[in-house]
Parts: sequence; structure tokens; C-alpha cells
Amino acid sequence: MPDKYINATKLIERLKCEKRREVAEAASNPFSTGPAPEIRISQIYDGVVSVLEKEPAANVVPRPAPKWPICQNCGRPMVYCGEENTDGIVWKRYSCKDCYNQFCARRVMAGEETWPK
Repeated sequence: MPDKYINATKLIERLKCEKRREVAEAASNPFSTGPAPEIRISQIYDGVVSVLEKEPAANVVPRPAPKWPICQNCGRPMVYCGEENTDGIVWKRYSCKDCYNQFCARRVMAGEETWPK
């Protein structure tokens, strides 16, 4: 899940670079339809950058990944359903209450607590 969090400072820099690239491409393109679309895109980039710069926290710190799995279908946390022992390997089983996805299991590593106590 950390990949879903945005570092706002990096996003601001990326938008500024994208704006410079768009302006440079428009200036070098002889078949450009005119400055109107480029100006609109430039204004959009400026608006997004100004909103992000006014935010109180410039950087969003990613949270650590949860110890329970997230459903791949609906994105909500899955519910613990018990353990299964196959060939001496203990697997924790999870299912999703919202979309009934029941195909998730995690291997219990050495030294890890089993749930529930």
C-alpha cells in the first residue's frame, strides 16, 4: 500500500517540469493549433501547484503496511478466518466480507504470533 501515497513535494516538482516540457514542445512545433490549449494546460498546472504548495504538510508520510491483507477487488481490509496447517506450514486464512473474496492466505513465519491467542 505505500505506493498509493503521494509525496507532494515530488509531485510539485514533476508538474513544474511537465509544464516546462509542454511549453518547450509547443514552441518548437510548427503545426501547433495555437497557444490557447497550451495556455489552458499551463494554467491547470499552475493551479494544481499552487494548491499543493498551500497545503500544511508538503510531504505525506506513507504509513507502514498493515499486518492484514487488503482485498484486491474492493480495497478494504480482509477479515481473519483461521489457520490451516499443510505439510507443517501454518497459513493464516483471510476473506473479504464486502465482496466475498476468499482466496487469501499468508504463511506464518518463525517467531510470529498466531492469531488469536
